[in-house]
Amino acid sequence: MKQGCLKIAGVILSLFIFCFTSAADDVTKNIVSKVIDNFDNPDEIGWSWAAKGSKFIMEGYPKVMLVDHVPMAIKNVYPDPDGGYKVLGLEAKFSRQGDNWIDIFPVNPEGEITEIPFPGIVSQVDLWVWGSNYNYDLELLLRDSSGRVHTLGMGSLYFAGWKNLFVNIPSSIPQTQVQLPRYKGTTLVGLRIRTRPTERVDQFRIFFDQIKILTDMFETMYDGSELATMSFDDAGSEAGGTETTSEDSGL
Repeated sequence: MKQGCLKIAGVILSLFIFCFTSAADDVTKNIVSKVIDNFDNPDEIGWSWAAKGSKFIMEGYPKVMLVDHVPMAIKNVYPDPDGGYKVLGLEAKFSRQGDNWIDIFPVNPEGEITEIPFPGIVSQVDLWVWGSNYNYDLELLLRDSSGRVHTLGMGSLYFAGWKNLFVNIPSSIPQTQVQLPRYKGTTLVGLRIRTRPTERVDQFRIFFDQIKILTDMFETMYDGSELATMSFDDAGSEAGGTETTSEDSGL
């Protein structure tokens, strides 16, 4: 009887330790701010930017280019002695009013559409936007860890000059998975400018600077954690002819 009670007590203690450890992992955080793209060094990152308009976009538009400029708020916080500041500019025209939109998205060096991975568990995305009092809206396109794309409103563009816009990432958007690696993360698909039906669309321009995230970089380590993210395409130890073919597997 005494031994049975001891076994039960041992099980309860083990469950308590497990629950306490899991709870501790859930509340442990390492919140950091990371600049994803400040547009200042286009040759040092793995992407550039392109844009595409909806049905009534005028021929030759939208136009995208880097411009020598910087918001004063960024210049004060991130001083550059060489003055190599740049911002991303966009100009567009539509042939008629309505529910028009323009997507701004990253492309790889080959010009193919790509996505920018966000490290950690992201809680907020912000960027600087130069508006010119057009009654448009800005949206963030974010892909979650399961592959679904979410459209998150960042606010109205009805303002003049530079303004910092941000959006909090809802906890309902999955950024982890049960299987390893647990932190699969999210990716930036792009930005979308959507016009209001009654606003003029004959010509407008907008500028962006410093896409930044607030993210939790804490990750619980475990024995062999490096194996979760290794690539089988990497050069490594030879397995001695263990390549599987349909004949080997009997299929």
